[in-house]
Amino acid sequence: MRQDTNYAYAVARIKVMENRLMTDADLDTLISAPRDNILSVLSGFGYQTVQAPASGGVNETSGQDGESDPLVVFQNGLSGIFSASVKEVMKFSPEPEALSILLYPFDFANAKICVKDLASLASKEDASKPELGESGNIESDRLWNAFVKNDFDGIYPELAYASKKASQELVVSGNARKADIILDKACFNAMMSAAYGCSFLTSSYLKKYLRKYADWKNYITALRIRSASSPEELMEQAYIPGNLKPDYFVKAVKSDDMTFSGTPYEEYVKKEQLASGDRKGNDGSLKKLTVADIEELSEKYLSDHIMATKNEPNRINAVFTYLMALKKEISTIRIVTVGKRAGIADDDIRKLLGKDR
Repeated sequence: MRQDTNYAYAVARIKVMENRLMTDADLDTLISAPRDNILSVLSGFGYQTVQAPASGGVNETSGQDGESDPLVVFQNGLSGIFSASVKEVMKFSPEPEALSILLYPFDFANAKICVKDLASLASKEDASKPELGESGNIESDRLWNAFVKNDFDGIYPELAYASKKASQELVVSGNARKADIILDKACFNAMMSAAYGCSFLTSSYLKKYLRKYADWKNYITALRIRSASSPEELMEQAYIPGNLKPDYFVKAVKSDDMTFSGTPYEEYVKKEQLASGDRKGNDGSLKKLTVADIEELSEKYLSDHIMATKNEPNRINAVFTYLMALKKEISTIRIVTVGKRAGIADDDIRKLLGKDR
């Protein structure tokens, strides 16, 4: 582990970039803009260069407008902005490996696609590259060629080893969930390995974040295993080390509770439910959350956790805080543009964003 690193220059650069983030007034201007003027307004906020990716990325439902709709093209292009920004900040960060952990999940998501795609073919000679995202540390062409040629030289070891193991699992058992678990665990190990390689203060910060990340990831995995009626023993295999012990998540597989009950996260989940008005019936009781709800809360919780650390100006905290703020802004823009395409009223879009409170 390296000694502490000076972030003064990186923080100075970040301060300039923070000034370009949209304000609440900017967001209100965007929401109030007519559908046909949305892209023009976004251009004024620095989003004029967004292009649709050549392959991969999030692909919104095109509906009757089709892929030729400029707003659809814009939405598709949004998927690469966050990763491009991370890579740009990595160029002047004293510890770029600390930021690379934000991109590892994209690499392993691509690996899952490659594993499953090749498993369905009788011969790799018949393989054609599937749609892969371009948001990770590894270019999609390079990753795909590694799978086709079975040559992972230059690919970081956690991904290389797990990809081969997941491929073997899929061939032997045909169990896609087990193959995914292998890659999910390896992804977390790669992130934690990067954290351990950083300076003391950065490493401590990242490990605290990753343990919380693991808790939410484990909870979501438990709920998915439950919804698929898979055996609870699968959770023991899937567990990644966080603050909560594996026994809690094994029990969660058998429970229909989806509020993180009995954990430090329970209060946060219920608070967010109340704040967003997620109730059912006239008795004021809270609605039952779905896995998708928990996934959304996971993103918000981890973002809130990072944002709460912003008062340490010359550390990795400031860099992470900016990137999480940008990620939240991109997510907000996506919700607004999707709402505009769907013809949702401005006030209802504000409610979706929690801006009516």
